[in-house]
Amino acid sequence: MKLGYWNVRGLCSPIRYLLEYVGAEYDEVRYETSDAPKWQDDKTSLGMEFPNIPYLFDDDDLKLTQSMAILRYLGGKYQLTGVQLNSSRSPLQQKAIVDMVEQQLHDLRMSYVYYGFGVKDELDWIAPEGLIKAIPRFLKPWSNRLENRRFLFGDEISYVDFLLFEILDIFQILDAGVIDTPETKSLRTYYNHVRALPKLKAYLESERHISWPVFGPSAEVWGHIK
Repeated sequence: MKLGYWNVRGLCSPIRYLLEYVGAEYDEVRYETSDAPKWQDDKTSLGMEFPNIPYLFDDDDLKLTQSMAILRYLGGKYQLTGVQLNSSRSPLQQKAIVDMVEQQLHDLRMSYVYYGFGVKDELDWIAPEGLIKAIPRFLKPWSNRLENRRFLFGDEISYVDFLLFEILDIFQILDAGVIDTPETKSLRTYYNHVRALPKLKAYLESERHISWPVFGPSAEVWGHIK
Protein backbone atom coordinates (compact mmCIF):
# COMPACT_ATOMS: atom_id res chain seq x y z
CA MET A 1 0.00 0.00 0.00
CA LYS A 2 0.96 3.61 -0.55
CA LEU A 3 -0.35 6.52 1.52
CA GLY A 4 0.14 10.15 0.58
CA TYR A 5 -0.49 13.30 2.61
CA TRP A 6 1.06 16.52 3.83
CA ASN A 7 3.72 16.32 6.54
CA VAL A 8 1.17 17.32 9.20
CA ARG A 9 -1.46 15.59 11.33
CA GLY A 10 -4.48 17.03 9.56
CA LEU A 11 -6.92 14.44 8.21
CA CYS A 12 -4.42 11.61 8.04
CA SER A 13 -3.49 10.70 11.61
CA PRO A 14 -6.41 8.29 12.20
CA ILE A 15 -5.47 6.48 8.96
CA ARG A 16 -1.86 6.21 10.09
CA TYR A 17 -2.96 4.93 13.51
CA LEU A 18 -5.10 2.19 11.97
CA LEU A 19 -2.36 1.06 9.60
CA GLU A 20 0.14 0.90 12.44
CA TYR A 21 -2.30 -0.91 14.73
CA VAL A 22 -2.86 -3.71 12.21
CA GLY A 23 0.84 -3.90 11.31
CA ALA A 24 0.20 -3.14 7.65
CA GLU A 25 3.12 -2.81 5.27
CA TYR A 26 2.82 0.53 3.54
CA ASP A 27 4.91 3.32 2.12
CA GLU A 28 4.06 6.89 3.02
CA VAL A 29 4.69 9.91 0.84
CA ARG A 30 4.81 13.01 3.00
CA TYR A 31 4.57 16.22 1.03
CA GLU A 32 6.22 19.23 2.61
CA THR A 33 3.81 22.14 2.78
CA SER A 34 6.62 24.34 1.51
CA ASP A 35 6.95 22.15 -1.60
CA ALA A 36 3.44 22.29 -3.01
CA PRO A 37 4.67 21.94 -6.63
CA LYS A 38 5.66 18.33 -5.87
CA TRP A 39 2.07 17.56 -4.92
CA GLN A 40 0.76 19.44 -7.94
CA ASP A 41 2.90 17.26 -10.20
CA ASP A 42 1.70 14.05 -8.53
CA LYS A 43 -1.88 15.28 -8.49
CA THR A 44 -2.05 15.15 -12.27
CA SER A 45 0.19 12.14 -12.89
CA LEU A 46 -0.87 9.42 -10.43
CA GLY A 47 -4.08 8.43 -12.19
CA MET A 48 -6.57 9.24 -9.44
CA GLU A 49 -10.20 9.65 -10.42
CA PHE A 50 -10.67 12.50 -7.95
CA PRO A 51 -7.14 13.81 -7.23
CA ASN A 52 -6.77 14.83 -3.60
CA ILE A 53 -4.86 14.05 -0.43
CA PRO A 54 -4.83 11.95 1.59
CA TYR A 55 -4.73 9.20 -1.00
CA LEU A 56 -4.35 5.46 -0.59
CA PHE A 57 -3.24 3.07 -3.31
CA ASP A 58 -3.83 -0.58 -2.49
CA ASP A 59 -2.08 -3.55 -4.08
CA ASP A 60 -5.06 -4.51 -6.23
CA ASP A 61 -4.89 -1.26 -8.22
CA LEU A 62 -7.38 0.54 -6.01
CA LYS A 63 -6.80 4.29 -5.81
CA LEU A 64 -8.81 6.06 -3.13
CA THR A 65 -9.04 9.67 -2.01
CA GLN A 66 -11.12 11.30 0.75
CA SER A 67 -10.02 10.54 4.30
CA MET A 68 -13.25 8.91 5.49
CA ALA A 69 -13.54 6.70 2.41
CA ILE A 70 -9.99 5.51 3.09
CA LEU A 71 -10.63 4.91 6.77
CA ARG A 72 -13.86 2.99 6.09
CA TYR A 73 -12.14 0.88 3.45
CA LEU A 74 -9.32 -0.03 5.83
CA GLY A 75 -11.86 -0.80 8.55
CA GLY A 76 -13.49 -3.30 6.22
CA LYS A 77 -10.22 -4.72 4.95
CA TYR A 78 -8.96 -5.44 8.46
CA GLN A 79 -12.31 -6.40 10.05
CA LEU A 80 -12.52 -3.24 12.16
CA THR A 81 -16.02 -2.24 11.08
CA GLY A 82 -17.63 -1.99 14.52
CA VAL A 83 -20.22 -4.61 13.57
CA GLN A 84 -20.28 -7.39 16.17
CA LEU A 85 -21.32 -10.97 15.40
CA ASN A 86 -22.80 -11.54 18.87
CA SER A 87 -24.91 -8.39 18.96
CA SER A 88 -28.66 -8.45 19.54
CA ARG A 89 -28.99 -5.92 16.73
CA SER A 90 -28.96 -6.79 13.05
CA PRO A 91 -25.83 -5.98 11.01
CA LEU A 92 -27.84 -3.29 9.21
CA GLN A 93 -28.80 -1.61 12.47
CA GLN A 94 -25.26 -1.87 13.81
CA LYS A 95 -23.87 -0.31 10.63
CA ALA A 96 -26.34 2.55 10.95
CA ILE A 97 -25.12 3.20 14.51
CA VAL A 98 -21.48 3.06 13.37
CA ASP A 99 -22.29 5.59 10.64
CA MET A 100 -24.05 7.83 13.14
CA VAL A 101 -21.13 7.76 15.58
CA GLU A 102 -18.66 8.36 12.77
CA GLN A 103 -20.58 11.40 11.53
CA GLN A 104 -20.96 12.75 15.05
CA LEU A 105 -17.19 12.52 15.45
CA HIS A 106 -16.77 14.39 12.18
CA ASP A 107 -18.86 17.22 13.65
CA LEU A 108 -16.79 17.12 16.84
CA ARG A 109 -13.55 17.29 14.86
CA MET A 110 -14.81 20.32 12.95
CA SER A 111 -14.86 22.29 16.20
CA TYR A 112 -11.07 22.33 16.37
CA VAL A 113 -10.76 22.74 12.61
CA TYR A 114 -12.81 25.95 12.88
CA TYR A 115 -10.59 26.98 15.78
CA GLY A 116 -7.38 26.27 13.89
CA PHE A 117 -8.40 28.06 10.73
CA GLY A 118 -10.07 30.99 12.48
CA VAL A 119 -13.59 30.35 11.17
CA LYS A 120 -15.11 32.55 13.84
CA ASP A 121 -18.73 32.57 12.68
CA GLU A 122 -19.00 28.77 12.70
CA LEU A 123 -17.11 28.44 15.99
CA ASP A 124 -19.30 31.05 17.66
CA TRP A 125 -22.38 29.14 16.49
CA ILE A 126 -21.36 25.77 17.96
CA ALA A 127 -19.39 27.07 20.95
CA PRO A 128 -20.65 30.53 21.97
CA GLU A 129 -18.85 30.15 25.32
CA GLY A 130 -15.52 29.56 23.53
CA LEU A 131 -14.05 26.24 22.44
CA ILE A 132 -12.02 25.50 25.58
CA LYS A 133 -15.05 26.02 27.81
CA ALA A 134 -17.26 24.05 25.41
CA ILE A 135 -15.10 20.93 25.29
CA PRO A 136 -16.54 19.35 28.49
CA ARG A 137 -20.04 19.80 27.05
CA PHE A 138 -18.94 18.27 23.76
CA LEU A 139 -17.34 15.30 25.50
CA LYS A 140 -20.17 14.41 27.89
CA PRO A 141 -22.04 12.08 25.43
CA TRP A 142 -18.78 10.30 24.61
CA SER A 143 -17.96 9.81 28.26
CA ASN A 144 -21.44 8.36 28.75
CA ARG A 145 -21.05 6.02 25.80
CA LEU A 146 -17.75 4.67 27.08
CA GLU A 147 -18.87 4.26 30.68
CA ASN A 148 -19.45 0.53 30.20
CA ARG A 149 -17.58 -0.10 26.95
CA ARG A 150 -13.96 -0.87 26.27
CA PHE A 151 -14.17 0.69 22.81
CA LEU A 152 -16.89 2.67 21.04
CA PHE A 153 -18.82 -0.43 19.97
CA GLY A 154 -17.90 -2.93 22.66
CA ASP A 155 -14.88 -5.11 23.29
CA GLU A 156 -13.39 -4.86 19.78
CA ILE A 157 -11.70 -1.79 18.39
CA SER A 158 -13.07 -0.25 15.19
CA TYR A 159 -11.86 2.24 12.61
CA VAL A 160 -14.01 4.87 14.32
CA ASP A 161 -12.01 4.56 17.55
CA PHE A 162 -8.97 6.02 15.82
CA LEU A 163 -11.01 9.13 15.03
CA LEU A 164 -12.01 9.62 18.66
CA PHE A 165 -8.49 8.93 19.88
CA GLU A 166 -7.10 11.68 17.64
CA ILE A 167 -9.78 14.16 18.72
CA LEU A 168 -9.06 13.51 22.41
CA ASP A 169 -5.35 13.92 21.76
CA ILE A 170 -5.93 17.25 20.01
CA PHE A 171 -8.28 18.55 22.70
CA GLN A 172 -5.54 17.94 25.26
CA ILE A 173 -3.38 20.46 23.41
CA LEU A 174 -6.01 23.05 24.33
CA ASP A 175 -6.56 21.78 27.86
CA ALA A 176 -4.22 19.12 29.22
CA GLY A 177 -6.68 18.13 31.94
CA VAL A 178 -9.83 18.02 29.84
CA ILE A 179 -10.31 14.26 30.27
CA ASP A 180 -9.14 14.17 33.88
CA THR A 181 -12.36 15.36 35.49
CA PRO A 182 -14.85 13.15 37.36
CA GLU A 183 -17.25 13.61 34.43
CA THR A 184 -14.71 12.41 31.86
CA LYS A 185 -12.89 9.64 33.73
CA SER A 186 -14.18 7.02 31.29
CA LEU A 187 -12.53 8.98 28.47
CA ARG A 188 -9.20 9.02 30.30
CA THR A 189 -9.42 5.26 30.78
CA TYR A 190 -10.33 4.82 27.12
CA TYR A 191 -7.62 7.15 25.85
CA ASN A 192 -4.92 5.50 27.94
CA HIS A 193 -6.08 2.06 26.82
CA VAL A 194 -5.95 2.92 23.12
CA ARG A 195 -2.61 4.69 23.48
CA ALA A 196 -1.13 1.64 25.19
CA LEU A 197 -1.99 -0.79 22.38
CA PRO A 198 1.50 -2.18 21.66
CA LYS A 199 1.88 -1.41 17.95
CA LEU A 200 0.20 1.95 18.24
CA LYS A 201 2.29 2.82 21.31
CA ALA A 202 5.47 1.98 19.43
CA TYR A 203 4.44 4.23 16.55
CA LEU A 204 3.45 7.13 18.80
CA GLU A 205 6.86 6.97 20.47
CA SER A 206 8.76 6.71 17.19
CA GLU A 207 10.27 9.41 15.00
CA ARG A 208 7.77 8.55 12.28
CA HIS A 209 4.87 9.87 14.33
CA ILE A 210 3.84 13.45 13.55
CA SER A 211 2.74 15.25 16.70
CA TRP A 212 3.19 18.73 15.25
CA PRO A 213 2.00 20.68 13.33
CA VAL A 214 -1.69 19.83 13.43
CA PHE A 215 -2.47 21.75 10.24
CA GLY A 216 -0.63 23.31 7.33
CA PRO A 217 0.78 26.84 7.49
CA SER A 218 -2.44 28.39 6.17
CA ALA A 219 -4.06 27.74 9.58
CA GLU A 220 -4.12 30.69 11.97
CA VAL A 221 -3.52 28.40 14.94
CA TRP A 222 -1.63 25.09 15.07
CA GLY A 223 -0.21 25.58 11.58
CA HIS A 224 3.31 26.17 12.79
CA ILE A 225 2.63 28.25 15.90
CA LYS A 226 1.29 26.73 19.11
